[in-house]
Amino acid sequence: MNNIDNIYSKLAEFPPKTGRPLMYLLQKGLISNKAIQDIIDAGELSGNLSMLLAFGIGYQYLLASRVPVSDTIKMAKELGHPVNLGWSGKRWK
Repeated sequence: MNNIDNIYSKLAEFPPKTGRPLMYLLQKGLISNKAIQDIIDAGELSGNLSMLLAFGIGYQYLLASRVPVSDTIKMAKELGHPVNLGWSGKRWK
């Protein structure tokens, strides 16, 4: 299974109110595969999938603000540390 198939299968497991909007954004090219994977990873690390859609919006804002949120998620995943989807931009740095 390639990366995009893995992303689609993960999104299909989420509640429809969470998975469908993210899948739509991905299908329309409005969000990158990398961003969706980071958002999914952050949701899994936080244990709070109900806030995933809101975090997806915040994630895009953080990227636009040059906050290294992707690096923080990657590091947390490698170390097995939780993340908080409500962290401010300063906390993600």
